[in-house]
Amino acid sequence: MKKTLYIISVVLGLLGGVALGACLGEYFVSQSLNLIELIVGCVLIVIAIILEIIMNVVGSKNVKKNRKIIDVEIDATQQAQIESTIQSILKNNGYTLIPYNNEHVYKKGQGLWTARKFINYYFDNNKLYIEGWVSIGIGNKPNEEFPIDENFFIRVPKQQVQKVMNDIVAISKKN
Repeated sequence: MKKTLYIISVVLGLLGGVALGACLGEYFVSQSLNLIELIVGCVLIVIAIILEIIMNVVGSKNVKKNRKIIDVEIDATQQAQIESTIQSILKNNGYTLIPYNNEHVYKKGQGLWTARKFINYYFDNNKLYIEGWVSIGIGNKPNEEFPIDENFFIRVPKQQVQKVMNDIVAISKKN
């Protein structure tokens, strides 16, 4: 079902873009605006966005299932040094440690104009686990987590979180 909604949202978004493009093209050529193309294009794009939100919000009960998790083998004797380096990377990228749903995570952004970006990490045996996700303050689920490796919804913030996670992985593998 989720894959079908995704395909429908992509098709609707593309059709909406084509309709808006045709409307703008006609306007630039003939200086007349086709109101029907404009409305249809806007409506299709809005429906595509709503479908993306539905795919990411509805039916999501377990908060952690929407986090991307990367695990890295580490030398347990280097854990303190790795942790210090991770904290430096997060601080240099504008993340701050906050309490969040009964845990402490690193957050960047407020979620009003841009998506909030989150990264968490922890050590278990000889592994480092890095979690990343984004959240936007919409609807009745302002703390809903959106995974950073699915869909094109809020793509840029997801890529920013992925970049910081990649930096952490690279540093962890060097130690």
